[in-house]
Amino acid sequence: MKLKFLSLLFFLIFSLSNKVWAQDKLIGFTFGNNAPSLPISGFGQAIGKSFHPCFDLYYSKQINKKEVNKFFAKINTGFIFQKNIEILLSFSASGCYYNNYFKRIKFNVELGGGYGASFENSAVATLNAGGVYEVQNKYIPRSQFIILLLSGILIPVKVSATRNVFLTLQARTLLQGPFVKTYVPLLPMNAINFGVVIPLKKETSNEVK
Repeated sequence: MKLKFLSLLFFLIFSLSNKVWAQDKLIGFTFGNNAPSLPISGFGQAIGKSFHPCFDLYYSKQINKKEVNKFFAKINTGFIFQKNIEILLSFSASGCYYNNYFKRIKFNVELGGGYGASFENSAVATLNAGGVYEVQNKYIPRSQFIILLLSGILIPVKVSATRNVFLTLQARTLLQGPFVKTYVPLLPMNAINFGVVIPLKKETSNEVK
């Protein structure tokens, strides 16, 4: 059921994007630290001592013809490692808004959802040949749904006469469920991400400054 919903979500978003001559296409890669914590208010824990890495690779396509207020459709694949808890592989689709009013800095917000494959860390005790119990960690897969909210800034960096790339800083809240149905139906996770966004369209010399 979750895979059918995700497939329908991808189909609807990119059917819409294909009906508009896309002005921009972007690919991006981000990495950062992830921490289970209260939604939005718990970002401080993502800057703490514990390191739980997360990585994302995505492709986005503009679905309107505006130059200042741009809307994008986005598909994303992600990886989150929560030490002693789980490994989460995610596949999601989002709607994104980019504000291009300022030349030196750009702002974006994003709302989306999708499917997650969670490999839960479960400890299993087995008896070895010497008659001693050994604890082994096994990652058991299960299906999850995810909801994500993201805001960020992008800073253009000129790499040639006709091309910019963007350095990005993002604050992301991700809700994952059902995590533990009885007492943690939704697991909120906050992340602070850094990355690079690469436009697939070359700008004119007037646009690159």
